Amino acid sequence: MTLDHGNPPIEDQIRQWIKHDPDPVTRNQLIDLTNQQNQDLIKDLFTSRIRFGTAGLRGELGPGPNRMNQLTMRRLAIGLAKYLGEGKRVVLGRDGRYKSKDFLEDIACVLTANDIDVHIFPTVIPTPLLAFAVRHLETDMGVIVTASHNPSRDNGCKVYLSDGAQLRTPIDEEIDQLIVGAEFPEIQPLFGNGKRFEIDETVTEAYCSAIANSVTNQSPNIRIAYTPLHGVAMQLTESNQLDLDVPINSILDFPVIHPRDDM
Repeated sequence: MTLDHGNPPIEDQIRQWIKHDPDPVTRNQLIDLTNQQNQDLIKDLFTSRIRFGTAGLRGELGPGPNRMNQLTMRRLAIGLAKYLGEGKRVVLGRDGRYKSKDFLEDIACVLTANDIDVHIFPTVIPTPLLAFAVRHLETDMGVIVTASHNPSRDNGCKVYLSDGAQLRTPIDEEIDQLIVGAEFPEIQPLFGNGKRFEIDETVTEAYCSAIANSVTNQSPNIRIAYTPLHGVAMQLTESNQLDLDVPINSILDFPVIHPRDDM
């Protein structure tokens, strides 16, 4: 098969991707597409890429540089490591999406291999907690694996700087160029001098306390309906309400709502 698009040629890109993709699922998907001569889909996967910007990376799961996968995330982490330099510290967190745990581990492995310490939340967290932790722990950067409100087929990540604010221009452009120039990492990650630390409950407690202390004028007449939908903030929301001595009435059954067959 010859596809006259891309530099280097798509065939070379495919071989590189198959060789270095640590995920057997996406690696085999790419092998199958090659064997099936599915040129249209291969062009879509390899003639463009997911670009890094102020919102980080976000896109559909799948093989190749134009999809979110473990190799895409590892090359992102190489770009972040090159931007930060050795001896820095990064907070890592994730949501509950498919592959989020694997993606977080990929980022952690690459950063520690480049002599960068990582502080990892052991469970799923909402994005604002990650931004808070960056300043609370006085780290140089924070990365959370999430695709926010995107459909379930997507995943991605957001990057926060040392001030706890989301990445901004022109830093995003600088990191994007570092990602473009990133080498393909080996499937088995190398070991460096970076250390791993598990973030304990004190950070979450400090976050909840900061929220509670920001409420200076409570009104007993306000009633709020809240649902996390597919998010992960329910536990923290309940904790904050209890800290503020707000009564909670949970509704777990909705008998008047029925799923439609045509939805």
